[in-house]
Amino acid sequence: MQKPVIVSGNSSGGLIALWLSVNKPELVKGIVLEDAPLFSADWPRIKSEFVYDVLDKTATYLGDEKGPDYEGFLKSIKRPTEDGKYREVPGWMINIFVWIIKRFEKPGKPLDIPFLPSNIRDMLRTLSTFDPDFSRSWVDGRIYEGLNHEDALSRVKCPILIIHADWYRTEKGLVGAMDDNDATHALELAPHAEYVRLKTVHQTHSGTPDKFVELINNFIEKIR
Repeated sequence: MQKPVIVSGNSSGGLIALWLSVNKPELVKGIVLEDAPLFSADWPRIKSEFVYDVLDKTATYLGDEKGPDYEGFLKSIKRPTEDGKYREVPGWMINIFVWIIKRFEKPGKPLDIPFLPSNIRDMLRTLSTFDPDFSRSWVDGRIYEGLNHEDALSRVKCPILIIHADWYRTEKGLVGAMDDNDATHALELAPHAEYVRLKTVHQTHSGTPDKFVELINNFIEKIR
């Protein structure tokens, strides 16, 4: 890079952007934390949140020494809903997914099937290229080394855009990246940050693409 840049990251990518802004400030002009799991993905709190169970199962099934167990992984994921029930992938759909993966997967290459709906196409591409050690590092604690969310937010000097998507709480913990208390605490630590709440999914760039682009363009203009 020839000059400082704006770093944008969704989910854990937002935490990477935060780390860069504190540890390599000379390279960062501003950061966009797109529904980053501030505080909820810090140790040890993460162990009480829903995402920890997902990460654990991802590491277990996709990191099997015999090869990824896609069927076992998809069957294991049960997402709690706001009404106290669970949403899971239907068995018939799992069978189709597994057949497609086995039929079209090529070792070392992403699984990309153009004729599928974009959301399913993206999910299969992600599964086929996913590194299970990424999930394992959250479970065994390696990934937390060198990044304390509170400390980083209190030290970051560059402009910050925090985009916050939908969330809710269940008996399994937080479903989402941050709750409103987390967002409030982030702004207490970094009062210069710009905060935007969007009623959309975790991947805000997919859920509300036009609004996301508008926010990014406005952010660029403000700090140019």
